[in-house]
Amino acid sequence: EDYLSQVKSKRRRMLKGTLKKFAKGGFRVVTLTGREGAADLYTDKVHRLYENVLSRSNVQFEYLPAEFFRELARRMPDNTSFIYAYRGDEVAAFAMSVFSDKSFHGLVLGLDYELNRQYGLYFNMLFKSLDVAFRRGAHDIQLGQTADTTKHAKLDIYQAPISIYVKGAKGTVRAALKVARSEEHTSELQSHHD
Repeated sequence: EDYLSQVKSKRRRMLKGTLKKFAKGGFRVVTLTGREGAADLYTDKVHRLYENVLSRSNVQFEYLPAEFFRELARRMPDNTSFIYAYRGDEVAAFAMSVFSDKSFHGLVLGLDYELNRQYGLYFNMLFKSLDVAFRRGAHDIQLGQTADTTKHAKLDIYQAPISIYVKGAKGTVRAALKVARSEEHTSELQSHHD
């Protein structure tokens, strides 16, 4: 509510409309940390919701098995958050995040795309993730790697460039990195000419 009160009225109306669609679906939302048993609810059926989103994503990282998420909840019991949206007895969507005292990282989302069209599950899971982040007092909030248009249009969130610095400890590693960088630069130059 506090977040909505700070958003311009045009965007606030759009957000409230999407939130109402979700409410009409009669979803029951359960938010748990690893310590509260989140891993026990992460079934293979829930994992297929993650696979749904991964298979449609323009940016595909490594496929993570269901046990990865369960083990993350067990090993980081006080720093993992799972949000499950139930429709009846079935999980229709979920969001999984990790957090510390100051930062919050939304790692993955999973959903039923048929229900998403009707009830706006994707946005609502992002919004509920923001609620968890705000309640935990996070100053740095990162919500995934994709869906920039949705995040910008509805939440006024912008993508920020990220850089990484890598230095090889051995001469052969340094040489391999130099070749890889040179090939990347050549590819960038060619794409500019095309």
